[in-house]
Order: sequence, then C-alpha cells, then structure tokens
Amino acid sequence: MRTIGVNQMLYSIRTHGVGILKPVMKQLYKYLRRQLSNFCRSFLLDDTIKNMLLKQAKRFNRDKEKFEGKYPHRWAIETANNLKTLAEGENYLETMRKRVTQIGNTLGFVRMIKNASLKDNQNLLMYLPKILESFTFETVANDLAIGGETLEAVKMFDEAVNLMQQQGEDANDYMRKMVITNEGFTDANDNVAPLKNFYTLIPALTTCQIDHVVAGRTRLKQTNNKQAFISDDGFALGVAFLLKIFGIDEAYNGLNWTQSITSKLEKDVEVIKKKQEKMAQYKKEFANANEYEEEDNRDEEALSIRQKEDMLQEYQMLSFQMTASAILFKEI
Repeated sequence: MRTIGVNQMLYSIRTHGVGILKPVMKQLYKYLRRQLSNFCRSFLLDDTIKNMLLKQAKRFNRDKEKFEGKYPHRWAIETANNLKTLAEGENYLETMRKRVTQIGNTLGFVRMIKNASLKDNQNLLMYLPKILESFTFETVANDLAIGGETLEAVKMFDEAVNLMQQQGEDANDYMRKMVITNEGFTDANDNVAPLKNFYTLIPALTTCQIDHVVAGRTRLKQTNNKQAFISDDGFALGVAFLLKIFGIDEAYNGLNWTQSITSKLEKDVEVIKKKQEKMAQYKKEFANANEYEEEDNRDEEALSIRQKEDMLQEYQMLSFQMTASAILFKEI
C-alpha cells in the first residue's frame, strides 16, 4: 500500500511539477504544529493527567530497583483504566491513541512525499552528465559574448538544472524540518516541563493500541467490514516523534516496557500450561472426574494460550515498529 501511495505521489509531482512541494510541506508543518499543540493542551497539560503522569514518574524512579528496572504491567492497566473513566462519555485513552496515530500518519505522508520526490529526482538526474554539477552554460555564454534571448534561454536551463539538483537535498531535509520546527515544546519553563513525563503514558497507550490492532484484524474475518485492517504503524511513528521532540527517548527506554510486558505474557502462558499438566495428572489419579467439564476447561485454556501468544507477538511487532521509527530521528 505504501508503494502504491509513493507511485501516486510521484505521478502527481510529474503532473504539477516540483513547485508544489514547498507549499505542500509548509501546510504540513502548520498542520502538524496544530496537532501537537492541541494534543499537549488538551491532554498532557490537563491538570488531572499532568499530576497522574508526574506521580507515575516519581513512583517508578523510587521503586524501579524493586521491579528490576521494568515498568510493571499492572501500572499500565491501572493508568489505562483511570484514563478511560476520567470523563463521562469519552474514553480519553482511546482519544489520545488516535491523536498520536494522526501525528504519525502525518509524518508518514511526509515520508511518502520525500520518497516520491527523491524517486522523481533520480529519474531526471540520470539524464544529466556529472559535469553539470560544477559547470554552467551561462559562464560559457558570457565568455562567447552571447546575449539576448539566447542568453536568457541559457540562464533558464542552468536554473532548471540547479532546481533538479536541489530537489534531492530538499527532500532529504523534510523530516529534519518537522523535528526542528516543533522543538519549541521542550523549552525549559514550567509550562512545558510536564511534557517530559509523557514517557510514563506510553505503556498504557500501547495496551490500547494492541487492542485496536487485534480488533482490526479480527474484523478481517467478517464479510465487507470496512473497518478491518492488517496493521497500523502510524502510532509507532507518532510515539517516536513525540519522544524525540520532548527529548525523553532515554527516559522511555529506561522503563524497559517491552521486556516487562513480554516477560509477563510468557509467564502467563507458562502458568496455564502448568495448570494443564496438573489437570492431566489429576485425570490419571481420579478416573471419575467429570470428563465433559474437563474438556471444556482444556478448550478454554488452549484458547487463552493462543490469545496470550497472539498478544505477545503483537507487542513484539509494535516494539520493532517503534525501533524502526526511532531510527528516522536518530541523527536529527
């Protein structure tokens, strides 16, 4: 799907010209700025949520040795439940997940424009000789005392070549500009200081994201369900972007959230399997046990194991997506 989008964008650039890129990117900068500002004001700077995240940050820093440096799963569930019931008639956790995903999808669109622009640029540059990188026809025209309309045509050609060469440089700078444009949110003042605690919200948001992805894939089994989907990487890209501009990458990594949830789910599967083994041993010792009830229990336990293993796989995939997304901002 992403390849199809890039090809469509490439066709648009070829149709309308590279002149559309700067105004499009300018509007995207403004749109992302508004998204980010609204997200911070509506949620992260809300007094209730701000105090909740501050409490979580202090609590983890105080007790992290007790939990071997791993953010506890039950804390994520506790925070998620608090956010779900914070306002009557609105699930704040789901709303925040959607906002983060919108930010990520905006950045994904920027990457699509970048890839299409670079592809268009490479398709054009392949017809230009290398000598034009350090050579202009205007210089030759001046040496030969050429003037009039011919000189103007030469200047236009040199300008066209320069724009083609500049196009590749501009495209590579799109994502960097997105970060630099929004770095004002990390100024050292009391108004934005609470944004630094955003990292403690991510575990709760990931539980919501996993539920969202699992529900989307489940809908694939339903006929003509337009809300079905296979994956949604906008959330991971949005989280990586927010961590970057808030300057809290290391703080989030210090939660070791992926290791924590992975360990928890693996232990859950192990507990269920041990329970099955005990039930099998019980059957051997007590032949009069209710076989039908035991069969139902085995089916439920097998289903529970599959669910836990599916959840484990989804968390691992989300971790890979977030790592890949973080790489985009690593050198900025």
